[in-house]
Amino acid sequence: MNISFKKSEDHALVQKAKKNRAAFSLLYDKYFVRVFQFVYKRIGDKELTADLTSQTFLKAMLHLEKYQDRGVPFIAWLLRIASNELNMHFRKSTSSLEVSIDDTQLGTLAHDVGVDETDDNFQRMIAQLNQLSLEESQMVELRFFDQCSFAEMANIYGITEANMKMKLYRILKKMRKNIESR
Repeated sequence: MNISFKKSEDHALVQKAKKNRAAFSLLYDKYFVRVFQFVYKRIGDKELTADLTSQTFLKAMLHLEKYQDRGVPFIAWLLRIASNELNMHFRKSTSSLEVSIDDTQLGTLAHDVGVDETDDNFQRMIAQLNQLSLEESQMVELRFFDQCSFAEMANIYGITEANMKMKLYRILKKMRKNIESR
């Protein structure tokens, strides 16, 4: 799919929804599954995920006038709202963050961290992920487990794409150093 087409399609849908709130349902239908999966991977509870996803879309609809098309897909803005909802949930509760990952995702992460794809290194990476701050672990998750682009991630965190890359590569370097020191 052509990315510029996707952007213009999102732009048109957002403009339509800004004029007519009922048209927001088109954005909801288009992105519900992706936002639900994003939240569910971190919560692991369908009922709570449904609540947080609903809150995400409600806030998006209520603040749609504030949305500005900056050349990244609309989903990045939605994931930023969902991420904020998750952060509020974790601050209010004693729940812990959950992320489901598979060997392919761990392999990609191992490659970018710069370590061999062995079971021992996979266990070390998981241990490292558990030691990262909430923001650091979310950045790794967005990039490697949710396959977000750097542009989408930068929009979620409200920073430049170059800054996002630098932050993520520093996290990966820290992980590699800690894995190699064991």
